[in-house]
Amino acid sequence: MKRSLKYKLSSIVGLAVILVGYNQCVMPESNQKSAMKFSSKGTSTNSSTNNGAPESTYTSAEVKAISLAAFKKTVYPITTTRCVSCHGSTQTPLHASSNAETAFNSIIDNYKIDFNNIASSRMVLKLKNDHHNCWGDCAANATEMQNQITEWKRLINLEAPEATDTTNNVSATTTEETKTVEDILNPENAIDQGTITMMAESGSLRAPMEKATANGVSYIWAPEGKGLKTLTSVDAGLAYVNFKVTTSDFYKVWMLVDAPDQNSDSMFLKVAGSASIEWHIKLTKGFEWREVTSTTGFLDSPFYIPGGNAYGVDIRQRDDGVKISKITITNDPNFSPTAAKALKSTISVPLDHLSGVAGSMFDIDIEEYDMYSYKLSNPRIRTTKEFYVKTLKVLVNGSFNPQHATYLVVDKKVTPADSVLSAYSMILLKDKGPATDKLSFNFAHIKAEAPAAVTPPTPVTPNPTTPPAPVVTKLTSVKGFEQTLYPILRARCVTCHGANQPPLHSSANVDVAHTNVIETALVNFANIPASKISVKLKTNKHNCWSDCNANAAEIEGQITVWKNLSGK
Repeated sequence: MKRSLKYKLSSIVGLAVILVGYNQCVMPESNQKSAMKFSSKGTSTNSSTNNGAPESTYTSAEVKAISLAAFKKTVYPITTTRCVSCHGSTQTPLHASSNAETAFNSIIDNYKIDFNNIASSRMVLKLKNDHHNCWGDCAANATEMQNQITEWKRLINLEAPEATDTTNNVSATTTEETKTVEDILNPENAIDQGTITMMAESGSLRAPMEKATANGVSYIWAPEGKGLKTLTSVDAGLAYVNFKVTTSDFYKVWMLVDAPDQNSDSMFLKVAGSASIEWHIKLTKGFEWREVTSTTGFLDSPFYIPGGNAYGVDIRQRDDGVKISKITITNDPNFSPTAAKALKSTISVPLDHLSGVAGSMFDIDIEEYDMYSYKLSNPRIRTTKEFYVKTLKVLVNGSFNPQHATYLVVDKKVTPADSVLSAYSMILLKDKGPATDKLSFNFAHIKAEAPAAVTPPTPVTPNPTTPPAPVVTKLTSVKGFEQTLYPILRARCVTCHGANQPPLHSSANVDVAHTNVIETALVNFANIPASKISVKLKTNKHNCWSDCNANAAEIEGQITVWKNLSGK
């Protein structure tokens, strides 16, 4: 909102350099389990232990407990000693929280470690490459962090080796590989490292700055009603988005913004440690690209950035209601964000050799999310005839990372009129980088016939002289709930709904929590996306722990597994 002081501000409070958060859309229903996300498909089995003990079976909650205990002995002592001043309670991610489980969840949910490639873990690279708040020699600190992550994985594997299994385990129904991501986004190879684009939602945020999505566009903003802030306002929303350029030069900054009126058209900015500027945005009609300028006179504002180092774009709330979707930094004086680079592109691969339907194609949209990952969205199939698809895996350079689990729950009859496989996006970790990374797509089932239903075997009448064979039965509703949705509710909702505020769906007593979920109709097994507990996240943005749509997807995935386990 406008006030007379709006045009009297001229400098910005510097932000502490903080880690960039990831918001992976994950619905953990993979047969391939990872300690990065705990599958609730059933159990993790350890058939050989150091002492030759009999085979042991673990639920997903037990696997998480094993990993949490290992985390406390390895990485957690480093974060609580070295990172607590920023990431203890005020700045996301809270990987140095005094609550070990909160710190653990912050690392896991934001994909700060990669058990597939520990040396490429964000916790390591922030020290090694970005020199982020090192406590001594950055290379030595990175090695210390890498060693502790390695030990974390080793301790998990002593009890639950499947939890960090990295085998591909993919069927033969895999598409051909795409071109490199760089070629997909830049078909004419017109863009070099002098132009980079980041999604604003990839940044680390301080409330009231928050992430949101509307009409398929993700963005960050300080919602309307948060007021006009000054440079010294302690309650101003903040965002910090990392980037790196290779060439020392003068750079311009463009942003894809929605600045609808004079009450929502300004912010404070610093780029790569520059002096702060007060950016007044020329009003937009919806999301439009605007070049960053200085003052109300829209003065040209280039930034000199030395190449080779990691930097950040500091965004500080001034007006509320301004929405920021993407940030592009370029040293090209003639750059046009709508013409020079395909900021979002569609991958298309043929399916006819897999589906048996001539001309059928698989399409999925891709864009760069930040320095470390891509964002995939809107997976869909073009076809003239109906067929069935189930369990979509995205492979990077021929390998499947069990962290990339969003589309494992795909199970659909595709028709010419109904071809979208999922409404959710997925963050895909880069492997070797856009210049090298190629994608392919694997389906567990892609045929004209529906996948065979999995049914328990028919009980056999026992012979009086032989012991009866074990009969596979469905779990009770309470047991299914305990292995799927309950761990999320206990981790995410316990502060309010554990004992104090009804419904008590996070109660320490699993029977009480189950009863509250059922009796208050928080889940809808007939129409899982319409479940109240999911709608509260994706529509009402109720206490989301990261991206609301991703959180809703995780909830829906666990309800789906619960339904399958319990035969509902």
